[in-house]
Amino acid sequence: MNTNKEVEGILAIQKTTMSTTDNNLNLLPDDIILEILTRLPANSLVEQFRFVCKTWCYLMKDPSSNFIQTHLNRSMERDCPHILSNIYFKGNKQLYSSSFDDEEADAEQIKNPFQPRHFETKVLASCNGLICLYMHNKLCLLNPCTRESKILNLGKFLYVDPWAAYGLGYDSAVSEYKLVYVRRSLSIYDDWESQVDVFSLNDDRDATCLITFGVPYKILNGDIPGIYLNGALHWVAVHNDKLEIETIVFFDMRKKSFQEMLSPNHFRESASITGVGILRG
Repeated sequence: MNTNKEVEGILAIQKTTMSTTDNNLNLLPDDIILEILTRLPANSLVEQFRFVCKTWCYLMKDPSSNFIQTHLNRSMERDCPHILSNIYFKGNKQLYSSSFDDEEADAEQIKNPFQPRHFETKVLASCNGLICLYMHNKLCLLNPCTRESKILNLGKFLYVDPWAAYGLGYDSAVSEYKLVYVRRSLSIYDDWESQVDVFSLNDDRDATCLITFGVPYKILNGDIPGIYLNGALHWVAVHNDKLEIETIVFFDMRKKSFQEMLSPNHFRESASITGVGILRG
């Protein structure tokens, strides 16, 4: 299998041999170019190859090519994770991205997509390498590797506190990223009912609320984003009829429904679930 340097070398050869006219850009078929580009490191795409010609830039941005999702999937297959830090510095919160693939590389500051910033930017959740940010009735879907982002009008205020829970997931059936917002109602008449809002993030201008419904669960540790796995977001929760028993609930992105994950019989009545995560073997 070609290494990143070998792949970059192949494209560099084509880059130096082509002229600036679009008539000479057919040295390789589009599907082969896409196959190569999706295997390149994000930094190479941002700093070099998307500026080679209009054709390459179009291929990377064309929704029908599914370039972003394919590139993210292959990045995860290479097991080169990034960590995003939200750090207070000189009175302001600043975003930094660090790569586990290069221990000697310094953390890189990411320019906040929200400009101007009249309110605090908060990190809500992440999925497939994308980060969902929030600032006063606006959402931002950010790719910290390529620095590309889009800002969406939300049309409502979200509470970012221990009473609320968030999760970002991907619905592969419709190729759609969705933000799930779960807020415990404070009414004394609803018996711990929580309200769930599901937003589509596919539009380029507005986040669309697809559905709102109530669930008889209280999400615990709401400050920890939902864990996305196999098309569903997972949290630790308690049912309003069994407050002493912790369980794992999940939201199915395709069915748009909450379900409870069964625990082993000998754990159901006495175990305390402190958290949920993904184990990569």
